[in-house]
Amino acid sequence: IITSEAGIGDVNVQLLDGKKLYVESKKGKENKSGQEYPLMREAIGQLMTGRELTKDIIPAVAVPYSDKTYELATRWCEYSQIKKIGIRFILVKADGDIVMI
Repeated sequence: IITSEAGIGDVNVQLLDGKKLYVESKKGKENKSGQEYPLMREAIGQLMTGRELTKDIIPAVAVPYSDKTYELATRWCEYSQIKKIGIRFILVKADGDIVMI
């Protein structure tokens, strides 16, 4: 089941194992360098403050793929606070392919 509800992620997916995937997504302006960091930080902040994240919720950030978003996601997913919360990064390429980190 896929839904959207204000304040708890742009897309919410009820998974078969009973967990819920909450995705906060941000789109950037095409070909605008330097927007990656604030987009990703804003999405993380919205996940953290939208509602309590329980053990059955998988929080995720979805942003356009770029070398910079890949570099940030790869680095940030190693931070203990990101690991503890379990935030996943979904990087969406222009052709629709995704890279999960």
